[in-house]
Amino acid sequence: MKGLTPHLIEQACRVAELLDEGYSNRRIAQEMGVSGPRVSQIRVQLPVLQPYLARPEPMERLRCRRDQLWSLRHQALALVAAIRKDLRELDEEPEAVRTDRIMGLR
Repeated sequence: MKGLTPHLIEQACRVAELLDEGYSNRRIAQEMGVSGPRVSQIRVQLPVLQPYLARPEPMERLRCRRDQLWSLRHQALALVAAIRKDLRELDEEPEAVRTDRIMGLR
């Protein structure tokens, strides 16, 4: 598409979001700080820009390795559980709590 710029795609994404929220052209223009005719121009181009507006899909390599990532997560949590248990047995409760916070468990 001729004239396709990152700025246009960014504006089109915002217009699409605001349209989904039920905003009118006038409210979209006010929200974005652009003119009403500019919003109309962007709305006309939305069908052509649709492929550029979606969020990118996860990388294929990561999708294929989902099981491996889950396994690593499980191993990490098991290791943290062992560390927490050892710290509590040594009466190092503050360190155990800090470990929980670092791992996002509390």
